[in-house]
Amino acid sequence: MTAMRKMTLWAGTLTTMLIIGAASVGTGAYFAHAAAGTQVLKMVTSDGGSTFYVGRCFRTDFRVQTDNIDANSIDLIVPYNPTYLAPYTGSGCTVAATSLITHSVFPSYPSNSIAGNTIQLTGYDPSGSSPVNTGTAPADRTYAHIYWKVLAASGSYHLNHTFTLGSTIDTNMAENGGDGSDILDSVTNLTLNLADDAGAPTFTSLSPA
Repeated sequence: MTAMRKMTLWAGTLTTMLIIGAASVGTGAYFAHAAAGTQVLKMVTSDGGSTFYVGRCFRTDFRVQTDNIDANSIDLIVPYNPTYLAPYTGSGCTVAATSLITHSVFPSYPSNSIAGNTIQLTGYDPSGSSPVNTGTAPADRTYAHIYWKVLAASGSYHLNHTFTLGSTIDTNMAENGGDGSDILDSVTNLTLNLADDAGAPTFTSLSPA
């Protein structure tokens, strides 16, 4: 066989291998959940800010993005440091919170607690008839919220989900009609500047002179 003939056959074989390999990767992604997408749990401050002062109160929203997937359940686990933050039920931070304020995204919340310096929330659709689908990313919905009172200053405070990709024992998401495996791709966390009240801005007038 000539060298040119061998080269032509090798190139054809390589092309076939690349096509099969690409198809295998696509098939593997398909088995993870029904359609490719980005499933994310987000943690955001309600005003989009990141600097909050000692003695002040601010709200944190927990948002879900399913990207056209029907989600049957979501588990949320977020630890916090009580030296710096205390959870409350309302914007005045007068009543201590023992659970998150949910937004009726799921028909059932079998677990909703704030204990041991950890937030834990499970939303679930037991019948499978009312799954959560937030549409195409980045569209999302508020899953729950909480208010925090700042107790002490911290130059860079991290409020993070407990999350391991593919794990069903921490923050995770399960697909409606699926096998119960974790389909959550990622989470977004908060990095906060908790500042001493002495640095808070002051106003001498509430209207122009």
